[in-house]
This record gives sequence, structure tokens and C-alpha cells, in this order.
Amino acid sequence: MTTIYQSPTHPDQVSFAVRDLISGDLTGIRIAVAYATLAGCESLVGAIEEKLGVGASRGVSKLLVTSFDYGHTEPQAVSYWRDLLNGEVRIAKVRRVQGNLSLTAGSTNFHPKVYLFDHPNRVAALIGSANLTRRAFSANTEAAFAERTADRPAVDGLWLSEWNSGAILTDLLLDEYQTNRNANPLPSVDSTIETPPAVAGSLGIRLIDAINQGLDPSRYQCFWIQAGSMSSGGSRNQLELPRGGNRFFGFNYDTYADEHVDIGHPVLI
Repeated sequence: MTTIYQSPTHPDQVSFAVRDLISGDLTGIRIAVAYATLAGCESLVGAIEEKLGVGASRGVSKLLVTSFDYGHTEPQAVSYWRDLLNGEVRIAKVRRVQGNLSLTAGSTNFHPKVYLFDHPNRVAALIGSANLTRRAFSANTEAAFAERTADRPAVDGLWLSEWNSGAILTDLLLDEYQTNRNANPLPSVDSTIETPPAVAGSLGIRLIDAINQGLDPSRYQCFWIQAGSMSSGGSRNQLELPRGGNRFFGFNYDTYADEHVDIGHPVLI
């Protein structure tokens, strides 16, 4: 089990943990969170697409149970998730007041933050404080535990109790929520975070594998590296390029071993 701690000085730790738990043989993802935003949903789906490729990711089962408590969940988020191929959404503890959905919680709140990643022979889990929002995946102070091989009976039991508590998201339910939320506007929990730069292209495979198949990184003018919190190295001051990244700078080094070797001195802009 790995302890995850994210803070303003060590951002993106939740995002890194999620990506580490997703393997190429992922078959399904099950999420139970108090609330979700469109940016958070897109971030997680993007992580799946990065690891599996867009085509293979479409076959992954995508189940989400969340809540309308306090109006924090964005209508666009649950609509987006429901429209994904193999996507399904349930809303926990739906509460109606005089025919409309209430934006204040009832006597009990729906408050879990559980991410389960199903693979043929194991289930990986991330359980902690992070909701399905972009800030929770990057900038908020969050804490969680990550387990690559979780106790399947235990997490399956946890999941069923949350999933069965929810109502299927229908157009009527979504329209009621949108109407009541419009009458009680509130800022998005992701409203103050900067949008990350657009990614021009994704290999869908490891860089070194693409190089072995004929890719020449030195032909490109830009090379995007997700630096995050400089998580490589105990002092967190080291940026580690993917294997083969030296080719972008015109080098041709492939004698990888444990020793430190001075390959060259690239110019960083």
C-alpha cells in the first residue's frame, strides 16, 4: 500500500497515483465520489486514453456514482460521463423537495472518494479525500492510500453498497437538478485553476517503442513533458525524461545501466 499526499508544494500526486494504477489490460473503472466536475471527468478519461489508447479505452466499463449534495457536482460532468461508451451514472441519496431537487444535503451526506480499477486478475484501488475534480487531482491538499492489488471481496462489497444507493441518472433527474442549480448559482470548485496547455499529439505507446518503430524525435520542435512536482528523485528536484528522450536533443544514447553518464548539454527554453 502506498500513501499519497498532495499539497501546493507537491502538486499532481493524485494524478500520478491514478496513472500508476491503470495498466494496459484495464477492463473497468468504478468511482464513488461526493461530487464531480467536467474537467475532473475529462482528466480521468484522458489518463485512461493515454495508457490504453483511445480505441481500447472505449471498451472499458465506466461506472460513476456521485451526489447532488450542495450543488457542487456539475450537470455537464454527469452528462458527459453518461454519454461515454460503456458509461453509466447513478446519483446517491436523491432528495426532492416539493417536486424539485434540493441543493442542500439531507440528514446524511454522500461523501466517499473511492476509485477502483478493474483488471482481469486484480483490482487496484485509490481511497482517500480526492473528489473527481481537476483541482483534487492536481492542486488541492489531498491524502489517499493506493493499492495495486486490493482485497477484491472487501472493495466489491464497499462498491455495491454505494452503487445500490444511487438512482439511475435520467433526463428528468438531470433537468430538475440543472433548473434548481441555475436558480442557486455557485462558483465551480475548478473555477480558479488554470487550464493546462493543449496537447498537440499523443503516441499512445512508450516513446522508446515509437522510436524503435521509426519515430525520429529530433524532427520535432516541441516535446511536452508533464513535470508535475518533479517527483523523480528523493529531493524532488529532478526531471526524468522517458527512455529515448535524449533523441529529441539530437543525441543517440541507448546504453542504459545503473551508472550515471553525461550524455550531453541540451539547451532548455
